[in-house]
Amino acid sequence: MNGHPGVPPRLDGDEPRPALEARLRSLAVVAGVLVGLRLVAVWVGAGWWLPACPFRRITGHPCPTCGATSALAALGEGRLADAWRSQPLAVLIVGGVVFYAGLAVLWPRGAAWVRRQAGRRPVRWGLVWVALGLVGIHWLQSW
Repeated sequence: MNGHPGVPPRLDGDEPRPALEARLRSLAVVAGVLVGLRLVAVWVGAGWWLPACPFRRITGHPCPTCGATSALAALGEGRLADAWRSQPLAVLIVGGVVFYAGLAVLWPRGAAWVRRQAGRRPVRWGLVWVALGLVGIHWLQSW
């Protein structure tokens, strides 16, 4: 007996229950992102109504995140180059989520590693400023 009431004993070679649950949650995140991307692609491809960008409506110029919906739709259809041209930041965010969730699914200790890294690392302001600079450059190019 492992000393925990209500928890079945582990057999040799079994993965610890919390690690298995963490991997299943990560797998659900990856599946949710992929299904969501496909739904966005279908939604945009069907020409369903999309709300107009209020920034663009007021100023006549695109906002820093304009193109994200098109980028997500292109990702949902597997067109990575088109997605990158529409909105690089959306591609990087989706890629990061899928990478870290996939790492947690494929590597048995991945979920714990991702949690430890997120909890111990301070915000790297240099990377934040680089990301904001890239968004700004992309934004100015779209004007």
